Amino acid sequence: MYYPYFRGKQYELIAIREMAETMATSGFCPIIEPVRASVSGLQRTLAAVMEAGGSAIVIVNPQFGDFQGDHRTLADLVQVDLDPERISAGVLLTASTTLESALRHRDANTSYRPTFIHFGFLSAKALIAEEGAPTKERAHVFLDDSSTGRLYRRHFREFTRVLLRDGFRKVKNADYRDSQREPFSDLHATFGEEGMEGFGDFLVVGNTYTEGGGPAYAVAIHLTQKWGIHLTQVAPRCSIRRCGGLPARSGRIRGPLRHRGRVSRLPDAVALARRLSLSGLRP
Repeated sequence: MYYPYFRGKQYELIAIREMAETMATSGFCPIIEPVRASVSGLQRTLAAVMEAGGSAIVIVNPQFGDFQGDHRTLADLVQVDLDPERISAGVLLTASTTLESALRHRDANTSYRPTFIHFGFLSAKALIAEEGAPTKERAHVFLDDSSTGRLYRRHFREFTRVLLRDGFRKVKNADYRDSQREPFSDLHATFGEEGMEGFGDFLVVGNTYTEGGGPAYAVAIHLTQKWGIHLTQVAPRCSIRRCGGLPARSGRIRGPLRHRGRVSRLPDAVALARRLSLSGLRP
């Protein structure tokens, strides 16, 4: 199963709503970290996911945005009734998370099948001792870095395990070289060899969080094979490279989700830019 990770800004939530049916039929389970105090967009997004028959994980202790340092149950956070068979509570485990805090979040959200998301947690053995009888009904999601290597993940081998990898190398759009090619992720083909039951990534946003934004002086068109079409243009010329990049707003998310596995060749860059009405961009 595929677990794309979203930080729940406006356009990320719109993308999930618009792609809810596609994600449900494809078996995708988005992980949503709420970052805005206004939860109306999150409410509509989860309603769309449930209506489509999909599933999602909502983090109850976000590390960024308006809820940073907040401690709520999932029901208190979302403020609407949720289907516990469709929506589960995600408990984020960072280097600063104590075992007591992790267990408190788990126990407060037992009706929503808590999922632990490991982002540098330091007490794996102690957590396992508190987890009771292992079951595949409980999922553990791991960020693929040095803090959650194979030895760390081995402690949780009796649970459902998911590996998240950030394959997006973020630079300024104008700094991309013409026809540059680079890898994004091979987890879709190798997660089983890693002993995982699922995999995920941070799409073409990357594992970074920034507040605000501004006008784009250059837009990048990124095209990936097997993993969807990511579009960018380095103004005033149009160039295409494999993997990475992000067109503005929710389109940068919808593209990879909608077009996954449907691109067989690299189209002509100029023709693609005209088709997407990008020719009017200026540096």
